Amino acid sequence: MNIVLLDISSKKVKTIYSGILPKGGHEIDFKTVGLSDGIYILKIRYENRFETIRVIVQKKK
Repeated sequence: MNIVLLDISSKKVKTIYSGILPKGGHEIDFKTVGLSDGIYILKIRYENRFETIRVIVQKKK
């Protein structure tokens, strides 16, 4: 499984996870330290499939 965070222009910001997980449901937390407020895309690759999820980062002021 590979999870990459992309900015809205599809440039790689950072790799969230890269490795093997056993089958089943999983939760992965990641820190938004160093990220600007805005819209990001999580690109998830597992087996031969891809999934994308839109993420909104909005820090408390």
